[in-house]
Amino acid sequence: MTSYNDTPLKDNPFIRIQKKYDQFHKKEKDIADYILKEADQMIYQSVKETALKCGVAESSIVRFCKAIGYSGYSELKTEVAKEAVNIQYQQEILKAENSDSIPEQLGQIFSSTVMLLDQARLQMDYDQIIRTADLILKSRLLLIYGNIYSGQSGFIFSERMKSINVPTFIAWDHISMKQISIMASTDCAAIFLSHSGASKDTLENASLAKSRDAAIIVLTPAPQSPLARLADILITIPSVDVSIFKDYYPVETAFSLILTAIYTAASRQRRHDNNESTEKFETEVINDAFEFPEM
Repeated sequence: MTSYNDTPLKDNPFIRIQKKYDQFHKKEKDIADYILKEADQMIYQSVKETALKCGVAESSIVRFCKAIGYSGYSELKTEVAKEAVNIQYQQEILKAENSDSIPEQLGQIFSSTVMLLDQARLQMDYDQIIRTADLILKSRLLLIYGNIYSGQSGFIFSERMKSINVPTFIAWDHISMKQISIMASTDCAAIFLSHSGASKDTLENASLAKSRDAAIIVLTPAPQSPLARLADILITIPSVDVSIFKDYYPVETAFSLILTAIYTAASRQRRHDNNESTEKFETEVINDAFEFPEM
């Protein structure tokens, strides 16, 4: 069990509860105490189950959610889950850094990466993923930008998109970025993968692609960054990016997860479109075959 009474000083559900705690009446304090002490359980419960645990009505839970600035129980539960995963992730990183045991460090890498992926899943906006896939399928050309490690995630994604007949070019250094940026145009989509959202080469090429009217899609953990401000579609990935070892960046796994989701949505849409085209063709052939000339 994890207690969330001591959390990072940023806006999150636990901080909101702590700030307003003295203003709560008894039922609200009961709900607050339960969330702070049993968040690990609460994120898997329905509003009815949480109400039973707190000994209050479901309506009291909903009113509590609104009192701390959320639209309802679903939004509160999502935000609690994000923060719970983030705190657990930080704890796993700390354990790995303080351990001299290689097997223990490797175990922490696996468990912390799983936590990061879980946070990415919780943050994922499926409508946004579908919209991104649809934009790519309507484009004449897909350009993918990612420096070094991000580029590795981009390369796998590019090969997958090629498999469903999406013309794709990938760049993972400043030279290849400039080379593919000159291909950007109104009917192109350009995806930028960036840790900081502030890399000089990435910003220059994103600005160039945007000036040539390409649609800009940005994946980054930095939603307030200069690169994010250029985005037509901004997909924010989990913000935790701590390196346990020199060459291990767990956020790359989150990049891969989001890119896989985009590919899956695009692939399903492509199959649907192909099936419709095939059915239309078969119908036309049958109609032509049974169409008799007028006597």
